[in-house]
Amino acid sequence: GDAAFDTSTLFVDSTNNRVGIGTTTPTQTLDVNGIATASTFIVKSGTGTYAAGALGYTDSNWGFIFRPPQAGALGAHLFEAYDGTDLVNITQAGLVGIGTVVPEFALDVESDSDQGADIRSMQHTTDINGTNLRLDKTRGTEASPTAVVDGDEMGNVLFRGWSGSYQTVRGWVTGWSNNAGGGNLT
Repeated sequence: GDAAFDTSTLFVDSTNNRVGIGTTTPTQTLDVNGIATASTFIVKSGTGTYAAGALGYTDSNWGFIFRPPQAGALGAHLFEAYDGTDLVNITQAGLVGIGTVVPEFALDVESDSDQGADIRSMQHTTDINGTNLRLDKTRGTEASPTAVVDGDEMGNVLFRGWSGSYQTVRGWVTGWSNNAGGGNLT
């Protein structure tokens, strides 16, 4: 039969094979009503849409670590709305998709609405400084950067349109290095 320890501290519902902590009416296999702590929470599932994964707190440097269930999974982290709509996906390669679960770029924003793919940077200050879109470049590596040289392409802002069968560049702005005195835009 059912068993209760200290009323609702721990309750075993033997009819439905459920355990309640902080509740005498568990609705899931394990139902915790209150704050629960664990060094690691491992999710295991042999069947269904969602496979095993892990959610764990590591230390004061990292906070939470979210790990996908297996190498090669489509997404390392998928955030959904309550209705199941995909919102944000972070792939195993570190690509971030907003509005797409298959991002092709470091940040890939897609939408079927008028404002859905807009990116905004808003600054509220009393000084004269504005916001920036930075396209930084070095030669070398991240650990050992070296100076750019005259003529290096610093970055592009592309304006692309759908031609009916592929994306075509309609216009662009390119920054070029000019170590003698700043740079050039074309």
